[in-house]
Amino acid sequence: MSHPNSTQNPINEPSKLLNQEIPTVPSRYLYAKRSTVVLCRPADIRNIGAVIRASVNFGISKMIVISDQVWEIEALYQFSSRAIDLIDLQFQPESHLVQTLAPYAQIIGTTRRDRDEYSPSYFSVTGLKAHLATQGQIAFLFGNEKFGLSKEELNLCSATVTIPTSDQFASMNLSHAVAIVAYELSRPDFDKVAKLEAKMDTKSEVDSCSTQTLRAPLPVSQAFYQIAQDALQTAQYPPGHTAENFIQKLRSILNRANLDHAEYSFMTGLFKELKRKSQTSQNQE
Repeated sequence: MSHPNSTQNPINEPSKLLNQEIPTVPSRYLYAKRSTVVLCRPADIRNIGAVIRASVNFGISKMIVISDQVWEIEALYQFSSRAIDLIDLQFQPESHLVQTLAPYAQIIGTTRRDRDEYSPSYFSVTGLKAHLATQGQIAFLFGNEKFGLSKEELNLCSATVTIPTSDQFASMNLSHAVAIVAYELSRPDFDKVAKLEAKMDTKSEVDSCSTQTLRAPLPVSQAFYQIAQDALQTAQYPPGHTAENFIQKLRSILNRANLDHAEYSFMTGLFKELKRKSQTSQNQE
C-alpha cells in the first residue's frame, strides 16, 4: 500500500548526499546515528522543517513523519534551511505506525502527560544515553504539537523521557524538544553528566528491562494485546472493570518481562483458549 503522499514526496528515498562517502563517525555521535526521530501526526510544516534542521545539527541522520497529510518538499527545503539534503526523510501513513516501528530495538516516547500506575518507565532527558539499549536502532517518538503523543502511541513505548521545564509554562516548541533530546544523544561530556544525574535524580522510574533491546518485534506484541482484549471482552472479564484497563495493567507487567516471540505465542494460545471456552459456555446457556 502506498502512502497518499507518494506522488508528491520522495518517500523512503535517501537524499543524494546520503549516497556520498561518509567520513568516520566520532564516538560522541554513535547513539545519534542509531536513533530515528519519529514525528507522530505533526500539524505545521514549519515545525517539521525545524525538526529536520535540529536533528541534523546533532548527528541524527534518519527521520520519519507519521501523517496522512501531504507535505510540500520545496517548503521543507526552505523551513529546514536545506538540511533536508542531509537526512533520510521518510513519510508513512498513520495506520502504518506499528509496522514502521517493527525494526526498532527500543522505542522511547517523549511526554509530559500525567502518569498512572500502568505507565511505562520514565526518566529525565539529562544523561539520556545511560538509559538506552547498547545495540540496535532506537526510535524517539514525538507527538502532535498541541496534543502530544496519544495514549495508543504511548502504549507502543518501552519507556518515556521527559524534559524538565517550568510548571509555569511547561509546553515546548516541537523542534526545541527534538533539539534537546538530540543534544543529549551526542553531548561530549556524557559520562560526567550521567554520574551527576544519577546522584540528583529522585523522580525517574527506570527498570532494567526498559533499557534492553526488545526481544519481540512490536507487531507481535501488539497483535497479542488485541487478541487478549478480544478474549476478555468475550469472557466479560474482569467483572466491574473494562478489558481495556486490564490490558493496560498487563502491558505494564509484560513490558518489564520483555517477552520474546515464542513467549508471546504461548500467551496468545492461552487467551485464544479463554475466548473459545467463553463462547462455548455462552452458547450452552
